[in-house]
Amino acid sequence: MGSFRGGVALAFIGAVMTLGWGSPAVAEPPTVRVACSNQVCKSYSEEQTKAFSKESGIQVAVTRGSSSASISEVFNDRMDVASSARELYAEEKARGLREFPFCVSPIAVITKAGCGITAIPKERVAALFTGAIGNWRDLDGPDLPVAIVVPSEETAAYRNFRVLVTGMRTIRYDFLARDSTGVIELVRSLPCGAVSFIGYGALTGDAGIGALDVSGLGPTEKGYPYAEVFRLVTKGEPTGPAQAFVDFAFSQTSRSIIEAHGMVPLAREVEGSK
Repeated sequence: MGSFRGGVALAFIGAVMTLGWGSPAVAEPPTVRVACSNQVCKSYSEEQTKAFSKESGIQVAVTRGSSSASISEVFNDRMDVASSARELYAEEKARGLREFPFCVSPIAVITKAGCGITAIPKERVAALFTGAIGNWRDLDGPDLPVAIVVPSEETAAYRNFRVLVTGMRTIRYDFLARDSTGVIELVRSLPCGAVSFIGYGALTGDAGIGALDVSGLGPTEKGYPYAEVFRLVTKGEPTGPAQAFVDFAFSQTSRSIIEAHGMVPLAREVEGSK
């Protein structure tokens, strides 16, 4: 009787193994968590993350926010890599954050396409954004009232443009976008005359928005006066999937994506070169 029961038990175990109940779980693919600046995401990362996953087999989990919010996510160990449109502050570097500049993006002055506004002299840009110019006819444009659209003062887009254009003077605005890339939709939806600024790469393929020449130079031309640097940020030296993600930003595939969006790829800085 005992041998019969033992045989039944062995048969049951064999059946379980045959059904696969004891098979090991399939390993999940590696994942890198990326906190993405809204500007960088719109300008580059949507294509870059797809290309990275295709080449590496590593999945990318992306959250979006301002540059400062993205950096904070990495510092607090909630994400592995941040993309940022601003440089790290000295105190952030002192607390162990590392940055990898990988791209220069022109900052475009933008209006709604088809409104007859195509250019502005560089010496008048500050006057435009501080409220000294109320109509485009004062800039040899059409008779249209100026409506200034800006992103939140907390965004890197706002801070970078203010440093380059108005310095200590506050940018006046009629409409405020929640984030940097929100200015695109606002300018498109408003009547002709609305004006704003955004990283040029975010405009790729957008026929509804026009980027103005500044003193005769378009955003992709040599000598254009406004630009910002995009960076990746990690806490300490990156390893594993995070390291692969940073390395990919300097690959030929990544460079091609950057150039296709009208931006300039940067070579990787050598440690100790500064």
